[in-house]
Amino acid sequence: MSKTKLSVCGVMMYQGKFLIVKRSENDDFLPNCWEFPGGSVEPTETITDALIRELNEEIGVDVSNTPMELVGISEEFMNSAQTERYLQLNYEIPLQSMPKITLSAEHVAYDWADDQDPRLDDFLKDITQQITKSS
Repeated sequence: MSKTKLSVCGVMMYQGKFLIVKRSENDDFLPNCWEFPGGSVEPTETITDALIRELNEEIGVDVSNTPMELVGISEEFMNSAQTERYLQLNYEIPLQSMPKITLSAEHVAYDWADDQDPRLDDFLKDITQQITKSS
């Protein structure tokens, strides 16, 4: 039986581009990787509350009054024995103006990328395709 970790991902979009953030090289989980901001859902919070909290913690942006739409779910196993499953709920968050980004210590850089950006790995490209399909 596998253990499932539930997380949320906020794909913030502005003028046709996605906000991506780069993890610190010292991070235990996926060092130096580009990702969409988000993180774990705590046992005592709703999924929406987790997304709002994570975006505030990681990039300093309050999305509590911003429309967000669930566009898909990503799933993968985190180890070769397939005993740890990672289940991520992906939300599109369209922005009307450029937000002020304040990175947490977990990340070292951010940028706006399109779906052809070479920094997007297959996992991130799958998420951008979920957004395209939902539009």
